[in-house]
Amino acid sequence: MRLKGPLFAFTTVLSLSDAFVPRLPPIRFTKIPNKIQASLAADEAGEPSTQEKWERWMRSGRRQGTSHDDIVIREKEEFGGIPRMERYTANDWIHNMITLPSSSVLKQITTPIMSCFLWGVLISLVHRHLLKTGWIKGLAWADHMIITKTPHSLLGSALGLLLVFRTNTAYSRFWEGRKIWEHIVNLSRDTSRMIRLYKREIGEEKVKRCLGLLAAFPYLLRQRVQPGWLIEKMERQGKKRFKEYEEEGEGWNVSWIDKRKTPWNLMPKGTLSPCAMSQNRPLWVCDRLGSEFVSIRDGPNFTNRERLTLVSLVDKLCHSIGECERIVQTPVPLNYARHTIRFLTLWCLTLPFAICGELGLATGPVMAVVAWTLFGIYEIGVQIEDPFQRTLSLSVICRQVRSDVFGDQWKNRQSAFDVLEEEKDGRGDKGDGSGGEGV
Repeated sequence: MRLKGPLFAFTTVLSLSDAFVPRLPPIRFTKIPNKIQASLAADEAGEPSTQEKWERWMRSGRRQGTSHDDIVIREKEEFGGIPRMERYTANDWIHNMITLPSSSVLKQITTPIMSCFLWGVLISLVHRHLLKTGWIKGLAWADHMIITKTPHSLLGSALGLLLVFRTNTAYSRFWEGRKIWEHIVNLSRDTSRMIRLYKREIGEEKVKRCLGLLAAFPYLLRQRVQPGWLIEKMERQGKKRFKEYEEEGEGWNVSWIDKRKTPWNLMPKGTLSPCAMSQNRPLWVCDRLGSEFVSIRDGPNFTNRERLTLVSLVDKLCHSIGECERIVQTPVPLNYARHTIRFLTLWCLTLPFAICGELGLATGPVMAVVAWTLFGIYEIGVQIEDPFQRTLSLSVICRQVRSDVFGDQWKNRQSAFDVLEEEKDGRGDKGDGSGGEGV
């Protein structure tokens, strides 16, 4: 009975709000594509959509059949969804603890964790044994084993600063690598746009060659910064053989590539063999693109200005190769890395002498937790120091460039370049005063 007044007032406000809400004119929708019709039909058949799954997960605090390590599309591609990694939240603490044994950081620091654990157990057992002996010398030795905590308290701040600087430096390199590949995506889209805008002057065959080289560029650059990803040195039938020269090897080594797989199936005719035998394949692609643009003849709509614009875009793609090589070839200074790990090791090895008097046999587990925390922070910096090896999902970026330039996304993008054909056929947009148009 006490809630009757507030409930009555709330329902009254809701009923009165309908009278003041403006009525929007009805929106006329165009015909929905077949892919979207199929997806909508699946939703009507009872299958939960991606949006419903995420709404359920946000309401319940549990994930609906999606792994944290998967790259998913939260919205359907027909509606403009893009791949992106999952984000961790505070509600995922159970999942993070369950997956701790499979952590890549834990696998790399297992040796220092076990060493600190066993060292802490040994110091605690020796201290406990000396106390139980009852001898005067034993008690004296047990007393001498315990040191004050002041040195570790004072040096803990310096150790924390070293670890923070190490991690921040590594993260700045990771972010720089991501910006470089973002620049590559933007340059690829700009170059493909320029090529399509002047496809009549450039020619249909040259357009296909340039777009194929442009779509293959990110894959070849990925192989440049991730050695061993693209070329498999093994003898297999059905693969064309090329010879790759290595300076530190025994001369010429035989490499095999599959012409049916990406990016070799994107290469134009006559470019596969010289590109595969080149030592710097992405640079070879830039050189070939530059020569293709320079050989375009002048026309009414294509002059030196457009030619220089295309060549400048190729120059920026070439600069991205050097930027990636700078990150790969310039690690964190060796003196800084060694001093940090030596300081951390000595700090952890002397810590049991300061805490075994109070913790006793619990010194070993405490040392394991301390080592996992500190060595884990250091290992995170090591893993993200070279973002092209483990951290960045370069395969997703490469597929995105290929799709925008030469793949499925281009089919949806191609209609934007049909302005001249529409004006020629008299099919320009005519306003009908309908008030809007849907997807």
